[in-house]
Amino acid sequence: MPKRTSADPVGESPDELIPDVGLSMDNYEGGDLSEPDDEFSDVIASLNPAHLEDLALTTRRLQFDVPSDLSCTVVLSPRIGSYNIVYETLFSDGIRWAIRVPGEVLTSAAARSMQLDIITQEFMSLKTSLPIPKIYRWSLDFDNPLSRPFVITDFMPGTNLSKLWHNKDWMTHEKRIHIFQQLANWMTELSLLEFEQIGRLDFDSITDTHRIIPFPDISALLLSGQDPADSDESSTIRAHADVNPSAGPFSSTHAYLSRKLMHRRQQSDSPMLGVLQLFLSALPDPTLDGPPFVLSHPDFEYQNVMVDHEGTITALIDWDGVFVGPRQGGAASYPSWLTVDWDPLFYGWRADASEEENAEFDSPSDLERYREMYLEAIDRASRGKLTPITRNSHIFESLDIGISKAIASSSIMHHLSKFVFGSASLVLNVKEGIKTSSWYNLDKGAIAQIRESSKSKSENSSSGPDSGNVSDSDMLDQDSMMRSVDNRSQHPRTTSFEREEKCLAFLCHDRHISVVAFGHQKVTVLTRHRLVYKYRRRNTTWPATRAPRSILQKFLPNAEVCFI
Repeated sequence: MPKRTSADPVGESPDELIPDVGLSMDNYEGGDLSEPDDEFSDVIASLNPAHLEDLALTTRRLQFDVPSDLSCTVVLSPRIGSYNIVYETLFSDGIRWAIRVPGEVLTSAAARSMQLDIITQEFMSLKTSLPIPKIYRWSLDFDNPLSRPFVITDFMPGTNLSKLWHNKDWMTHEKRIHIFQQLANWMTELSLLEFEQIGRLDFDSITDTHRIIPFPDISALLLSGQDPADSDESSTIRAHADVNPSAGPFSSTHAYLSRKLMHRRQQSDSPMLGVLQLFLSALPDPTLDGPPFVLSHPDFEYQNVMVDHEGTITALIDWDGVFVGPRQGGAASYPSWLTVDWDPLFYGWRADASEEENAEFDSPSDLERYREMYLEAIDRASRGKLTPITRNSHIFESLDIGISKAIASSSIMHHLSKFVFGSASLVLNVKEGIKTSSWYNLDKGAIAQIRESSKSKSENSSSGPDSGNVSDSDMLDQDSMMRSVDNRSQHPRTTSFEREEKCLAFLCHDRHISVVAFGHQKVTVLTRHRLVYKYRRRNTTWPATRAPRSILQKFLPNAEVCFI
C-alpha cells in the first residue's frame, strides 16, 4: 500500500456537537455499546494494552508518513459491541482509530465471513462515496502481536441517529428530509453495483476480479439479531454452527428465501412455517425475482447511522455480514426503523398507552408518513428507477424476517395474515388445518392424496370455543379467551405445545402479551415494565405485558414461565 500523508481528523470537535454528544466510544460499533461484562472478560484480560498501542503505531508508520515522535494511547476501558470488543486509539496528532477484537473464538465459517466482510467493505470504499469506516489492517488468526484476530479501522465521528430520532428538541421536519435524502442518494449509488447472483462477494487474486460465492454458513442467515437461547430451534442451529452447510449462490429471490425456510423446516418443522411457506409463494413481487441483485446493509437501523448536529450523516457503520441480495431487501429497501410496524415483536407503540409510554416509538401514521418521505427521496435520487421497488419493499422485509428469525416468526405470521386475509384470527384456523393436512404430513417418496381428517370434519360440523373457529372479537375479548382455554384444559394434553402456542396467540392479540418466545417447555415473557432484555445484537427495551404470573400459569400449567 502506498504511503500517504496523514490528514486532519474528520468531523467536529466534541465541544461543537449538541449537548451530551461527542466522539466517544458510546457512539461507535453497532450503535449502543455496553460496558465490559463477564461475557468477554477472559478475552479482555488476555489483551496487553502495550501490544494494542504498538500495533496501532506500527500500522500508522507502515502506511503513512508520520512524525518520528508520534505516540498513541489506547482507552483502557473497552466497549462491547455485537460480537466484538472495541478499543478506542488516540494518536498524538489527533487521529482516532478503533481496534476491534472478536469476543469469541471464530469458527472456520465465521473467520471466512469476517474476511468476506473486509473484502466487501474495501470494494464499497473503492466503488462508492458511502461514509463507511476505512480498514487499515486486519488478521484472521492468532499469528499477530495481539495473538487474536483483529480489525483496525477509522474511528467514525458523530452520534447514533437512534439517540436523536425521538428527541423533539433536536429533530425537525427539515432534518428528517435532509437525513432521508442523504440515505437515498447513497443507496441509489450502492444499487448501481449490480450482480447476477445472491451470495457473498469475494475477490479472486488470480483474475483480479470480484465474484459471488456461497454464504459460508447458512445458519448465519437465520441467527442475525436474535438470541439463540430464545428457541429450541435456533439453539439447535447454533449448536451446529461449524458444521452447517454453505448456501448459494442463488439466481432468484424465491430460491434464496426458500433455502432459508427449508433449512428451518428441516431443523424443526411446524404448521407456522407451513403458513410462511404459503406466504413465500404469494407475497414477493415476481417482477423482482431475478437479477440484478445489489449489496445490502445487514442491519439498516438508525443506531448504525451517525450524524452531526446539523443532521449531516458522518458514517454508516456495522457492516458485518454484508452480502449481495434482492434489491427490495437491499439498497432499494426502506431503512428498517421506518418499517418496524411490520415487525410487531420490535414495535412498542400502543393506541391505549400514554404519550410518555409511546415517546420512544413512532406511531403507525408517523411511520406511514416517513415512508412516503423516504420514497420521495428515493424517487429524486434514482430519477424514478428505484421508486416501484422501494414502494412496497416492507412486505418483502417482513416476510424475510419471519423466515429468518425464529423468535419473530409467530408475530410476523399473524401480522401478515391481516394483510393477506384481512384478519389475524383466520390464520389460527389455517395453521390448525395445515397441521393435519396431507400436504404438511406428506412423507418423502409418498404419492400425494387428498384426505379430510376426522378432526376437520368434526370442526366443520361443530361450533363453540373448542371448535378452533375464532373470530376477531373473540381474540380481543379476554373473558371469551379465558373460557376457551378453560375448556381446552379439560382435554388430554397430547399436543400441549400446539395448544400452548395457540393460547398465547390469544394473549398476544388481546394486548396482554406483546413479546413471547416459545420453547417446548419454556415460554419467555417480557413484563409491561420497562425492563431490558439482553440479546446478541444489543441491549433493547421491549414493551410487553401486564398479565400476572397466575394468569399465564392458568394458560400454561405444564410450562415454565419466566419473567425477565
